[in-house]
Formats: sequence, structure tokens, C-alpha cells
Amino acid sequence: MRVLVTGGAGFVGNYVVRELLRAKHSVTVLDNLDPQVHAASGNGAQVPDGAVFYRGDLNDPEILLKVLKHADAVAHLGAVVGVGQSMYEVSYYTHNNVNATGRLYETIIKNKLAVKKIVVASSMSAYGEGLYRCTKCRKTIRGGMRSEAKFKKGSWELDCPVCKKPMTPVPIPETEPFAVSSIYALTKRDTEEIALMLGAAHNIPSVALRFFNIYGPGQSLSNPYTGVAAIFFSRVLNLKPPVVYEDGLQSRDFVHASDVARAVRLALESDVKGQVFNVGGGERVTIREIADTVLKVCGKEGAIKPQVTGQYRKGDIRHCFADTAKIKKALGWKTAVLLNDGFQELYYWAQKTSSVDRFDQASQELEHFNLLAKAK
Repeated sequence: MRVLVTGGAGFVGNYVVRELLRAKHSVTVLDNLDPQVHAASGNGAQVPDGAVFYRGDLNDPEILLKVLKHADAVAHLGAVVGVGQSMYEVSYYTHNNVNATGRLYETIIKNKLAVKKIVVASSMSAYGEGLYRCTKCRKTIRGGMRSEAKFKKGSWELDCPVCKKPMTPVPIPETEPFAVSSIYALTKRDTEEIALMLGAAHNIPSVALRFFNIYGPGQSLSNPYTGVAAIFFSRVLNLKPPVVYEDGLQSRDFVHASDVARAVRLALESDVKGQVFNVGGGERVTIREIADTVLKVCGKEGAIKPQVTGQYRKGDIRHCFADTAKIKKALGWKTAVLLNDGFQELYYWAQKTSSVDRFDQASQELEHFNLLAKAK
């Protein structure tokens, strides 16, 4: 196929482009080289040999039409990423995520272009809080947003709304509804719904992949709005402690970028349409465990200790990890990279690249907008 990859010069886009080229597809990349991402990475346009690169904005109808005219399929990865920043840079996120997705479909529809498949990048953040099972009454319950009063007391876990006893996190399947708690999550929800709605209405086979926490070599270590793994590596490589919010026992699901790229390729090549799939490691890992693993692979275990602050970011969820049964069955996908191996690989790569720690700057911005607070 002739595949257009939006955001193809970025971290995940780079993996997807290489995966598609290995599978003998023809690849065109459209990327605006957003300075927040690319200046921070110091790597410029990371476009593999064999792909055709265009620098341009997804909201520019002229460049969009140019790159879409000869595309059989689209991997739509171009987006602004970051939960905390999205809560005060609202128009920046909605313009680059929601408007851009609408413009992509609009260009195809109005020009009657022969695009046969679109795979869009959605996000686990659109779920909001994850799924739980009560330890006493054994009910499976969707977690709700934690109250400010609960945060203030340093009471981090969710209790069963029926019997008030503790709950255990369980994997979340695609059948669970959205419960967005950030502007970033809202934009990814809208991206997904635009794709599936217009895909069905205009017979443009579309699939949404809900990515969980992606990591791997090539991730910007100097962008403080990127994933927690990269932020922790940046801190430790600059001989500073990883800063852990709440009590560090909140958990997420981590998946290597190469596994994500394979999921994108399989979705593009399949005849599946109108479907959503979780793309995650399928395992629950605490943020404290992530900090400890980063220190271990960097050889700083014991020399540097995680700084568990008791602070909380407004809108943060407690637990969420993927049920991946659906994508395994439909696309034959499964993870190939274990977390410890992936972190070791990330460390080897990080030693060869620049890493400017801008975490304190990002934290100050959150505090300025009253989005970061400390339990009393």
C-alpha cells in the first residue's frame, strides 16, 4: 500500500514508518516538526530512508490534499501529547488534535479521494479511571473521579461505592465507556469518534487504537510533557531523583513503541473496520516500580532515591491497564518486548543522546495554574 503517516517524524511515527517500510509498503510522512517535541529531542526530522517527507500542518488543506491524493491508507498519529499541559493550553490541544482529525477526513470526503483504510491513534486516557473489583462484595465496578477532599487527606485509593471496602484494579476492556478527565483525553475521545462516525458514514474503513503508556528509544528525554518513563530517565541521567506523585502506588500499563508500530501495521493491513482496540502491555505496573527500574538499569540504585512527594495532579487517575484479548484475537497481535528489556534498551540509547531536565519548569507551570497540590 501507499501509506501516509501523519506525525511520522515523531517518536511513535518513526517506529511506524520503519515497520511499514520493512513490510514493503510505500510511505509518505507529513509532520509539522513541532518545536516542543523536535527541539527538545534535538534530532530534527527523524524520517527513515525510503520514506518521502513533507513538512506541513494537518490543518493546512493544501498540503493535506497534496499528500492524500496518492495515498491508499493513512496512519493518523499526528497529535499533541500531554495530560497536564492540556489543562491550560486548551486551544493548542483542540486545534492540533480535534480540528486536524476533522480536516483530514473532510479533505478525503470533499475531494472524493480513494483512501481505503485509516488507523487513528486514540488513547487510554479517554477511559479516565480504570476498572475495579471489590474485595468484599466481588462486584466489578468502574472507578469514578476521586474527590478533592480525598486528595487533601492523602487518601489515594478508591473504595467500593456499595460496601465502602477496598477495590482491586482489573484490566479494562474496550466495551467500557469513556470518562474523560483532561482536555488531552477529551481530544483523543473526539479523534476516535470523528474517525468512526465519518468512516461509517462515508465508507472509509477506519480503526482506532487506544494506546497505553508508550516508551522506547527515540522518545524525547527533554520534553517534560512526554511519558513518565522518559521523564524519569531524564532526571536520573542528570543525577536528579525521579519525582513521584501521590504515594507512588498508582499504576499504569507500559508498551514498547515497536509493539505499537506492529499493531498499527496489522490494523492497516487487515479488513477490520469500525473497531477499537486496546494496545498495551496488559500488566499493571506502579509508578514507584517504574522509578525503581529506571534507577536500577541506570546503575543508580541506592545512590539516588525516588522523591515521593505526596503531591497530586488534578485530573489524574489512580489505576488503568489494558485488557488486550480483543486485539490478540482479531489481529493476532501480542507484545514482544518485556518491560525490563525495553528499559535496558532505552537506557543504552539514552546514554548516546542529550537529555535536558525540564521537569521543574513543567511542575512550576502546573502549580501556577493550580493543577498541582499537596495533601495536607
